[in-house]
Parts: sequence; C-alpha cells; structure tokens
Amino acid sequence: MTGTSSGRSFHDGHGAEHSTRLVVAYEYASLILVVLGLGWAGFFASIGWWRVVGLDLLLIVVGVASYLLIRRANSILAFSCLKPH
Repeated sequence: MTGTSSGRSFHDGHGAEHSTRLVVAYEYASLILVVLGLGWAGFFASIGWWRVVGLDLLLIVVGVASYLLIRRANSILAFSCLKPH
C-alpha cells in the first residue's frame, strides 16, 4: 500500500500542494540569507572588519545561488546548499 500510516495516498493531490509550499519556504529561506548577509556585511564594513565582510559576501552568494536554482527547478541541488549537514 502506498501512502502514510493514516491510509491516505501520497498521490491524492496533496503532495503537489505540499511540494509547492516547501519550494516557497526554501525561496524565502534563501532570500533571508541574502538580506541577513547584506545587513551584516554593511555592519562589519562600517567598522572595518573586511575579512568578515568577505564571509558575509559568501553567504550572499549562497543565498542568491540557492534562489536561482530553486527558480530553475533544480531544487534538489538548492536544498543541499541550504540544508544543515
């Protein structure tokens, strides 16, 4: 039997809605990474900590790359960038 322990099938139409919600959640997560990275980069640039600014720029790049991969429907690769290991 295919489905969950409640007996409902994964193929009853709810899977697509769940998948869409998950993709939207990952899109927001990647954009939050970009916004946080920009904020911290601005803060550390204002006090002259340039090495930390470089790390924040890396955070921004990961966020933008994840967002673009999700938008291109390569979500498996993007999820691996965002998922903690």
